[in-house]
Amino acid sequence: MAGNHTSVYAPSQASGFNLADTIGQQERLSLARKDQQMREQQLEEHRRDKQLVRDEKLRERLLKSIQNYDTGSASLNELQGRMIMQAVNRKGEIYNQLRKGNLSDSERIKLEMENMNLDNLPSNLKVATQNFTKMNQDYMEGVKKGSLFRNLDFEKKVLNGFENYLGGIDENGFPLVGFKDIDGDGKIDLMPWDNLKDGIGVWEFQPKMDYDKMITEMSEGLGTVKTKDREGYDIITEKGIPLDVAQSSAQSMMYDSNGYLTNFAKSRLTELGYDYRNPNEETLKGIERDVAERILNSKDRESLRERDTTSEQGALNRAQRERIHQDNKTKETNTGIGEAVEPTTNTWGNHYKEIAPGAMSVPIDGKVKLEAIDLKTGDNTKTLSNVSIDNYTYSKDGRMIVTGSYPEGKTTVNLGNYGEGGKSTSTENKKMKTIVSKETESRIAKMLNATTEELKQRANYTKQNMSTKELPDFNELPDL
Repeated sequence: MAGNHTSVYAPSQASGFNLADTIGQQERLSLARKDQQMREQQLEEHRRDKQLVRDEKLRERLLKSIQNYDTGSASLNELQGRMIMQAVNRKGEIYNQLRKGNLSDSERIKLEMENMNLDNLPSNLKVATQNFTKMNQDYMEGVKKGSLFRNLDFEKKVLNGFENYLGGIDENGFPLVGFKDIDGDGKIDLMPWDNLKDGIGVWEFQPKMDYDKMITEMSEGLGTVKTKDREGYDIITEKGIPLDVAQSSAQSMMYDSNGYLTNFAKSRLTELGYDYRNPNEETLKGIERDVAERILNSKDRESLRERDTTSEQGALNRAQRERIHQDNKTKETNTGIGEAVEPTTNTWGNHYKEIAPGAMSVPIDGKVKLEAIDLKTGDNTKTLSNVSIDNYTYSKDGRMIVTGSYPEGKTTVNLGNYGEGGKSTSTENKKMKTIVSKETESRIAKMLNATTEELKQRANYTKQNMSTKELPDFNELPDL
């Protein structure tokens, strides 16, 4: 065939694949993998060896043996032994937690600190035991000497032997002591490490104060004061502790600067059988009064009463002068009553026939003015205002008869021939006569600074003036 066509029968060429090369390459890869595995195995073995070394060091550091010490008491040794076993178990837990390694820095530090405190447990127990023993001894000695009140709960739970004690470890690795619930109140009293290391109990040991002695000591520091007072004309001289000083001193013994009860007050309440935690107000006031009274009477008191005769005589003289002055004033006031004269029909009109025989007519110089009075004319009654009394006398039956004037109406007068001077208005006064009631008679007498009897005497009215004839009761009207 002609042209560029390729013949299908032409000889084939090589593809470039080499089996030997492929096999060699696979062998090299296999060797590389084995070498990597060997290196990784060696690294793991090295890591395990290092971990074993670290674990051993951690074990040696953390799992130190904690040794108890002989306290001299079998029951106390047993109690501390139980606490040490708790510490050993806890150290194992701490070891496992630190060994895992998946902890934050703060968690790791806390565990390390707790473990360190557990290592110090024997010495901490020794400190706690010494302090606790001293606290118990101080209590028993205080009760024996009378400086402390007995605490029965403390004695029952603490002083009855270590069998009632419960030992434990707190979250920081410090010892913790509790006491069995002997009284069945469901409460276990605990003494944490802060109390144990400082020897401070959870029970309150209340001081027992010498009531009389403390009051005496307070009184000795107070001075006496000399005071003078008056009762009328008596001068009273007192020497001693002032009452206000005694009261303020009593308050300072009962309450501190913050208003809380002092040990002195608590002690007295306990002695009297009261609970000082919930005191009665009246009981507190009673104690305070008793203390103040004892302080007040703690030192000899002197009391001298003297009569101030000079002041007394001076007062008598002043009283005498005042009486003379009042008498003169009364006389001056009574000069408003004129001289008694014979009554006339001109003055008394129709009432003249009612005047008692021998009775006189007494003029009054405008000293008496009644706000209102009733005037009866026939069957008509008229109330008059602002009546000025001019004269008085007495009727045959002893009733006061008066004359007077009262303002009524106004009068206008033109000034000048033709009124060029303007107008002048004046009030007209009208006369009146009437018999007044006993009440009005009394008011008139008071205005004249006299009594009704004195007015009768001035008018010369006596029982002999009275007539046995019955008189008509006209003009017997109430007046204001």
